[in-house]
Amino acid sequence: MKITAVQKRVSDLVWRFVPITALIAFMSLVLARELVTPHRRLIKVSVAAALLTLMFRFDMIYSLYLFIFLFPFPSAIYLGSTNSILVTLIVLIWFIRSHSERQRFFPKTEIDKFVLLLFGAYIVSLFNVDTFQGIKQGLTITWRQVSAFAFFYLIVRFVTDEEKLVRITKIIAFATGLVFLTGVIELFFPGAAIIPGWIHLGKRLGMGMLKYRVEGIRLGGAVTSHGMLADFATVTLFFIAYYFIRAKNPFSKFVWTTIGFVTFVVMLATANRGAFFGFILGVVYFLYLFRKKISIIKYVSFLVIFLGLFALGQTFLEKYTVAASITQRIRGTQFKGVVPETRVGTWKPALVKSTEHILIGHGPAYEHGRHGTPERWPHNGYIFYLYTVGLVGLSAFLVIVYRIAKLSLSFKGKSIWETNLGNLAAILHIQLVMLLFEQLRTDHQRDNIYIYFIWMIFGLIVAASRIIRKREEEEGREEEPAPVPST
Repeated sequence: MKITAVQKRVSDLVWRFVPITALIAFMSLVLARELVTPHRRLIKVSVAAALLTLMFRFDMIYSLYLFIFLFPFPSAIYLGSTNSILVTLIVLIWFIRSHSERQRFFPKTEIDKFVLLLFGAYIVSLFNVDTFQGIKQGLTITWRQVSAFAFFYLIVRFVTDEEKLVRITKIIAFATGLVFLTGVIELFFPGAAIIPGWIHLGKRLGMGMLKYRVEGIRLGGAVTSHGMLADFATVTLFFIAYYFIRAKNPFSKFVWTTIGFVTFVVMLATANRGAFFGFILGVVYFLYLFRKKISIIKYVSFLVIFLGLFALGQTFLEKYTVAASITQRIRGTQFKGVVPETRVGTWKPALVKSTEHILIGHGPAYEHGRHGTPERWPHNGYIFYLYTVGLVGLSAFLVIVYRIAKLSLSFKGKSIWETNLGNLAAILHIQLVMLLFEQLRTDHQRDNIYIYFIWMIFGLIVAASRIIRKREEEEGREEEPAPVPST
């Protein structure tokens, strides 16, 4: 039987669209089922498959974008967490691709030697660990630290121009916006599981408990820590404010205003005094750096808006929620000398215990009340390094911070300061100052989340300084006088 051209065309269309239609129908069914009864393993496998697809098929920077959305929501595994695994996967696949494409694997930076020294301090500190469980935990934490280093180098490697720098900072603002949204959910549904077995809220403030109704709930969101959530908010607010100012249309203004207000309210609802004063420090420093670009009218307008947002946020929290009051906590603050009363019982014991192994530390894990260690977290990132990896590790970290801080001042060039790139680099500098200040009252090494945020900001600063240097070199070449032809 002879097949006509029409029949052949119909047959081709059927074979082309039936599989696609079936795939869409199947995925729709799976998605509908997941919306009704989420299954954490299926969701995680789907996310991992998406990440692998991005790494093999597209520019590697898209893998970083996806990781930025994922790292605030890690899952614990036998060794480490999903964050350590995902960064390791990105590094391994980039190693394969860079070798086949004959590209540089990792860039050289100004802090390489001290990153290596900090890694060595983690390894050497294991000599003071005398239990199998301690060795296992120490290796897990070391792997996490190395993956944070790798995240830093991946950002420096792939964020190579202003467009990518702008895009990745916008993604950070949107991604952390999801974290703040979990904080809003916690305001009304404490202890809820957003995705059972994966993304959940703190149980210690669950429904039915009297404590949060009496003392007020202190939001931790999906990161389950009011200190970490507050630090996320204070730093990210500067990205949000920057893109709000740069927004060209009403819809963009509305989006950034909404994200900014939610972030600000969540920051207040954490009732974290250190983060709040860190934010005030950042605002004051911002006004100082941009003093020549901001008129007195804008200064007054900014102050009115800030006070209005603060009053509106506090009114909303006090009237419609059971959130703790940041103003009451500030009024109730007491000092012993120059140290807040809440830090006397954390800093001093950790410092005293640090002197036992002052040079190489007690090991990567802060054992938190076991085997004679201090009863509570040190609540100080610098003391945390001193206790765990000793003076060697702390010194390496401080030199890293010093060199990153020098690079963060790259926006001060006359030709750059007047550009959007220079303004964004100045925002990164302000964020670094805030992070270093906030580490006086919290410790980023404590969990599987915030350490990536710290090294992400480090990476963005180095990437921005290189983009600025490249632009200045290009401008310098353009200004060079043309050679005079010989006669």
